[in-house]
Amino acid sequence: MEGHAGFAEAGQDIVCAAISVLTGTAVNGLERYLSFQPNYKAGDGFLECDLALLESEQDRLIAEAILGTMLLGLQQIQKEYGSRYIKFEQRR
Repeated sequence: MEGHAGFAEAGQDIVCAAISVLTGTAVNGLERYLSFQPNYKAGDGFLECDLALLESEQDRLIAEAILGTMLLGLQQIQKEYGSRYIKFEQRR
């Protein structure tokens, strides 16, 4: 995740806050339920999580469920507020 939503002023932007909560919660879930600790970097308007050590089928299923749920939430935000404020890019 990178950038800011631009829906409102910093500190008042509910779209940015919602995105931050969803993505941060997903990382917390990955840390809690995977058999390894994923590496991540977070900063102002930036979050990157590395799942390169994802090897077991169980970890893959867990990560897929957590990240899939996060994606559902992000898609709902996009549906409610429009693609002007949230855009997706799929990378592997």
